[in-house]
Amino acid sequence: MRNPILFILILFACLLPAAPAAASDADYHYRGHVAITPESGFLKASWVIEVRDRADNHITFFIRDTLGNVSVQGDDVATTSLGKVEGMEDFTAIKVGLKPSGGAARQIEISYDGELISKPLPHNINTISSEIIELNVDSFWFPIDKRFSKVLSADVTIDVPGTWHGLSTGEVQTEEGKIRVINTDPRLDIAFTLAKAPRLTQASGFEIFDLRATDAGIEALGKTAAACMTELNARFGQTQPLPVAKLVVTSRNAGGYARENYIVLTDIGDTPPDRLTQFICHEFGHYWARGAAFKTVENWLNEAFAEYTGFVGVRTILGEEAFKGQLERFANQIEGKDLPPIWTEGATERSPYLVNYRKAPLVLAEFEKQIGRDSFLRIVQRFFAQPVKTTPQLLTTVSEVAGPEASARFKEMLAK
Repeated sequence: MRNPILFILILFACLLPAAPAAASDADYHYRGHVAITPESGFLKASWVIEVRDRADNHITFFIRDTLGNVSVQGDDVATTSLGKVEGMEDFTAIKVGLKPSGGAARQIEISYDGELISKPLPHNINTISSEIIELNVDSFWFPIDKRFSKVLSADVTIDVPGTWHGLSTGEVQTEEGKIRVINTDPRLDIAFTLAKAPRLTQASGFEIFDLRATDAGIEALGKTAAACMTELNARFGQTQPLPVAKLVVTSRNAGGYARENYIVLTDIGDTPPDRLTQFICHEFGHYWARGAAFKTVENWLNEAFAEYTGFVGVRTILGEEAFKGQLERFANQIEGKDLPPIWTEGATERSPYLVNYRKAPLVLAEFEKQIGRDSFLRIVQRFFAQPVKTTPQLLTTVSEVAGPEASARFKEMLAK
């Protein structure tokens, strides 16, 4: 029996830019050419990275240290050095000093090659094989700013022998031996999956890219994705509707992740309807439930409100009993646990998983019960419309919609 829980890799799954943005809002634009030899796992890459921040003169990028022959050059480059950074020993730090911008964007040219994945990474999430290529920032296959907060647009051409099908966060153009990945929506990752023989499903609002040798669960996934899009758009998508969702189904028992509308799932064959609905609606919900500083205590806003959209999906699609079952399941997972408060004034440190993903969503559900679903929905709608989210902003919104007493009561609930 496969594990029915769709496990999310935490390392970079929560890298959420503040709000949907235009390509001109990107901190960087990456133009790249990458040649991959699937049989050996060898990768050869060259990049032209356009630095949009005129004041950013010192930048450090990381790539995996299995990659070598690193070259850094460009007319705008003043100094370069390669080394290691404490706590990131598996990666090469590429330090670049730039000449003053003079008001114009500057360019950094970086190239390297090597066997990217010399030994399997956790859950085989990043892989290069003769049938499947799946890469994201977790493998550090492209140079990533060490601050992990800078968003980038990208236009990458991937040379790979044979005929492949591709799916990514943005647009994928394919032809014999060549894949072009174009991300115009600024993101913190360039994530894609290529496969020689995927099972493809296209529907209004979403695409499914099934890497398994079975159709188990695909019909349920399609119905769930369609229902989640309908229900969530009706409540939260009046001004910012969900983009087309890209769903990749793997044969893994663990190791799913999401990059906004690009969602990679584990094997869904045995996943119960309530958990599948909670998961899909949660990940869709991150399109609006983002913008809080994910490295801080405020990350509870990103995750708890995404779980709340999951609750909304379960309740409206599967019914009240299924919703109550989800609340009970969440409560059982934290019963008897000594967990810190969700948020208190002056707190800064990011809270544990069980606080952000279990305790906090339960508090939201309880507060919704206290003030009524209509009032709570108005609070969430107004809060989602804010590009940068903080708990004090949320408390102000609660006060405006439900009154100062309700806001004070909610603040007390967060502090318990």
